[in-house]
Amino acid sequence: MSATFSEKKLELEYYDLWKKHFFSCFKTNQFETFIPGREEVHVGFDLGFSAKNSKFKFTADDFFEWIKNRVQSPSRKESAFLFAYFYQYKLIEELEALSIIKDKALLAALTNSCGFKEAKPAYRAKLDTKPKQYDKGTKTRPYSQHEALFRLSKVPKASVAYCTPKFIKSDGFPVHKKLSDLCLTAVEKNTPLLNDGQSHHLYFSDKPGTLRYWCSDPINAPNLNNEYSQAMLMTPTELFRLLKFNYLAIEHADLNFETIEIDQSDMERRRFMQFFDALPSCTRLMVVPRNV
Repeated sequence: MSATFSEKKLELEYYDLWKKHFFSCFKTNQFETFIPGREEVHVGFDLGFSAKNSKFKFTADDFFEWIKNRVQSPSRKESAFLFAYFYQYKLIEELEALSIIKDKALLAALTNSCGFKEAKPAYRAKLDTKPKQYDKGTKTRPYSQHEALFRLSKVPKASVAYCTPKFIKSDGFPVHKKLSDLCLTAVEKNTPLLNDGQSHHLYFSDKPGTLRYWCSDPINAPNLNNEYSQAMLMTPTELFRLLKFNYLAIEHADLNFETIEIDQSDMERRRFMQFFDALPSCTRLMVVPRNV
């Protein structure tokens, strides 16, 4: 895959547009977005940009101290809310005709039940449903990328989606970019877990995703409405619960978010970093200053 057309390039091309969109949705120009690191030990943030108020620019340790203080002292006059979103970028590939797919049962299901046309082009994004290795191949994640998104979709207020372009490599990037160039497919409670060890895709009837299905046993995949409201903002305590839930759900797939409580041992840096490092690489945390 060319470095000029990749999932990372796609994300970077539209990053500022999402930032402006959130400015508008939350009616503020004073917030900060953080991108947590991957599995390297305690690397903190790969990337962060400072808003006008430099007080809200953090290192990983600063973030730990900041959120711990607000969880322990929620009555503080100066506080902030957070918006957690998990947009996993995927490129789409074109099938010149749907009929070329090898899985005949899937072909029959898409054409007979889902409204796809066998002789027409179709598009698909490959889903990562197998746990990946890291640390130079010496360790394996306990869950796949898709499963990580599925778990997070159980958290109230978390916005979880696959983000795919409405164009392919041969089209190139649009000259005048806008968020409507992107297709957001919501990951939610009805999304199949797809942890059977087989290859799976998200299928689209066309580039805009007029029809879209989780495959190989096709299940309708819903569009994510990209309008957001103040009701989606989390308190620091709610975000802390999200971090703990995501970490514990690695070994407890049926965990209920509403049962998660924060205790004193969670306030230790080592424990917090365990929670933090377990977040998927597509995590974005937006801090919105508020006077309360």
